[in-house]
Amino acid sequence: MNNLRGVRLTFDDTRRDEIYLANIQLSKLNGLLAAATATPTDLPTADTPLDTTNGGGNDVNQIKSLHSVQSATLGNTVEIELNSNREFLPQGEMLVLRIGSEEFNLSRYPASGETTTIVFTLTADEFARVSQGDPVQVQYGSDPNMNGWNFGKVDKNMLGR
Repeated sequence: MNNLRGVRLTFDDTRRDEIYLANIQLSKLNGLLAAATATPTDLPTADTPLDTTNGGGNDVNQIKSLHSVQSATLGNTVEIELNSNREFLPQGEMLVLRIGSEEFNLSRYPASGETTTIVFTLTADEFARVSQGDPVQVQYGSDPNMNGWNFGKVDKNMLGR
């Protein structure tokens, strides 16, 4: 268990943007993920308000780094680390990275768990389809929305710096 870096639960076939999970446990005994049944008193009674605004024009977004990484499952990949003063919090749709006309949704939080940083992983072929100077945006889902993050333009020369 000491090497566990994260667990991703994907619910991409729901009709609403409310999914409740409770009491998730990991066990070294059998390696299975066990979830206890939640009682109604464990569930929230009201939605927690999330800041989904565009920061009122006060966003501070940065492409922190581009790194080449060898993945056991994907082969050669490029990790794009993005920072913002506005958190990348889970919502009803997955976070999507849009670079030019291309979209990517394989993402994770950094090992520190901070939610103001998100790391997207692209295969080498996907990164090759990205053009120098393409606009970089992050948003929830594929449909255009106004609550995304703008990160300026991609600089492929950042790779390997």
